[in-house]
Amino acid sequence: MKYVDGRWEYWFGGAVPVETGAFGELILSRGSITDAAFLKAMNERSAVKVLDAGSELLVTVTVKESTGLSVDLKRHLIASNDAGYITSASWSAGETFFIKATLKSSDQAGSLDRRHGLWLLMQGSEPIGFDRTLVSLPMAVDELFLSLKHALTKISETYEPWRISHTGNVYRRIFTEKQTADGIH
Repeated sequence: MKYVDGRWEYWFGGAVPVETGAFGELILSRGSITDAAFLKAMNERSAVKVLDAGSELLVTVTVKESTGLSVDLKRHLIASNDAGYITSASWSAGETFFIKATLKSSDQAGSLDRRHGLWLLMQGSEPIGFDRTLVSLPMAVDELFLSLKHALTKISETYEPWRISHTGNVYRRIFTEKQTADGIH
C-alpha cells in the first residue's frame, strides 16, 4: 500500500476497493510518521486495571488418572462442568479441570511492592502483557506467586508432572467470571 494525495492505494496504483467505515491494520515505519506528538503517544506505556485484588480466577489443568494425585490435591480440582459457561478443549490425553487462583494485594505480601489486582500493560493502544501481580493457590497456602505465569507454572508442576515443560499461555488457560444482566459467565 502507498499513501498518495490523501488516500491509500495499492502499491502498483489504484484505490483500495473497500466500503466506507471498513477497519483494517496499518503498519508504518516510524520514520514515515510526520507528527512527533502522535508518534510519542503511540510509544507511551501505560497500565489499565483489569481486576481488583481478591478477584478469583479459574486455571485450566489436565489431569491423568496415572498421575496418582493425593486426596488433598484432588479436593482443589473443579470439574469443567461445574465451571459455568467455560469450555476448554484439552490437547493432552486426560480430563480438563480447573484450579481456583486468587489475586492478592501487595500489603498481604509484606514488603513486596506490587500493584493491587491485575493490570494490563499497554504501549500506545496495543496491549503488551500483564504487570506482575500476587497470586495465591489453594494447594500452596503458605506461598504467593509473583505473576499469573508463575502461578500457572506451579499448577502445571503439581498437577501435570508428565509434561516436559511447565509453561503455558495465560491468555488461553486462565479465566475469570463475568457478571452480566442474565447471570455469571
